[in-house]
Amino acid sequence: STTIAYCTPDCDGTQLCGNGIEEGSETCDDGDGEDCGACNSGCDGPGSGLPCQMVEMWTGYFIDMYESSIWSGTECSGAQYGISEDDYPSGFPDLVASEGCGPGVESCTGVGSVLNEPMNTVYACNHPGYRPSVFLTWYQAKRACENVGKKLCTHSLWYSACTNNDSQLYTHYTGTHETYVYGTCNDGQAGSGQTVETGSYPACHGAGAASATADLLGNAFEWIADCKPCCSGSGRCGMKGGSFHNLKYPESSSDVLSCAWGMDAGSVNPDINRSALPTAKEHYLGFRCCLY
Repeated sequence: STTIAYCTPDCDGTQLCGNGIEEGSETCDDGDGEDCGACNSGCDGPGSGLPCQMVEMWTGYFIDMYESSIWSGTECSGAQYGISEDDYPSGFPDLVASEGCGPGVESCTGVGSVLNEPMNTVYACNHPGYRPSVFLTWYQAKRACENVGKKLCTHSLWYSACTNNDSQLYTHYTGTHETYVYGTCNDGQAGSGQTVETGSYPACHGAGAASATADLLGNAFEWIADCKPCCSGSGRCGMKGGSFHNLKYPESSSDVLSCAWGMDAGSVNPDINRSALPTAKEHYLGFRCCLY
């Protein structure tokens, strides 16, 4: 398996340190070696010991700083897909599979457990300044993360980053649903009406250990790894964070823009509180990758 490179002292969070592939003479995946420093023989780099552009929430558990975009080439190169339409290559089908269909979903999606394998390899990119890729299924998001040596974020990892380990309802400050200030994130009241380049709202950042993360709220909903069986033979997978068309409470009593989206005002519940069929594709639904 590919070993992802780690930051060196010269890495300022804007370089691409590793693309999920060991290329050429690499002994591990060192990405932009000139910017971030080549890997040493132990594949851990001489610097901070943190994967570049990721935040460590707990020992060995990392979350990407930015919502993911999907590209035909590594390190945000080539063509980007899924910006404003479902234009993924035919060789990257909706039901692309890897390690099975997903936790709790194999036998209850209604499509069976034998799914298509990809002919086109595409890559998730964690970098500021690109609109997140949307219009993709849970399966496609899962595979795009795996293609760069990562995974979809678990609910617990995403939720901890958004709530500063369960201490607040919004990423950027402690407050109730009512006290969220429209325009802090790309929301449904003061936002752009569509997804925007990641990092475009400087005040929309994480809290505590995750203060370097961007757009956990608003911009695009994010698929998470957690799935569960549901009704009439249909499994459902979690999605977090709200999007560019969501509002705060009490303007909205259900689609509330907060880390605890979908719960009653003021409550925080670690259960999955928003889900969709894993085959769903929406103009507001993207993803973020984690490492664990």
